[in-house]
Amino acid sequence: MAASSERDEEGESARLLTFLDEAEKRVESFRTQAVYLMQERASLLTILQQLKEESLKCSLSEGDRQQFLANIDRLRKRSKSATIEVNTVRNETQEEALSKINDILDRLQGEFEEQPEKCWKQLQIYYNTCLAESSGAVDLRFQNLVLDCTVDDQKNLRRKLDNWLRNQDFKSNGTL
Repeated sequence: MAASSERDEEGESARLLTFLDEAEKRVESFRTQAVYLMQERASLLTILQQLKEESLKCSLSEGDRQQFLANIDRLRKRSKSATIEVNTVRNETQEEALSKINDILDRLQGEFEEQPEKCWKQLQIYYNTCLAESSGAVDLRFQNLVLDCTVDDQKNLRRKLDNWLRNQDFKSNGTL
């Protein structure tokens, strides 16, 4: 009778572990989908901003321009009305590294108007630094900060820099 009870307990334990594994897979899938939706929202907002900037350069009648801008504003507000947040658990070192990276990028963004060529080159260096196989110059100090970040933060930083490069390229060349 005791052997039967032990088998029942082992079976229950295995069943619970299976359910836990399934729940973990679903949690990771949920987080992945949420991150994708956040990126999609950011991408849509960037496209809408680019369309707004393009419309100001085009030769549209004043009425058409106002209608176009009103539609862009409506879509921007609708996009911003849906919010999704994925929190990443970080230790103190990771928090500090991410904060320093954000400070560096904020400063760079602020300098773009005054020194676009210099900032463009620095932006490319930061992006190269985040790549597994860099195709150009890297910044070792920036790389150390990136390596101190969580894997999720590293991926988000790479995407952010990639989008920023594309957006700057659009502003320079006018192509989406």
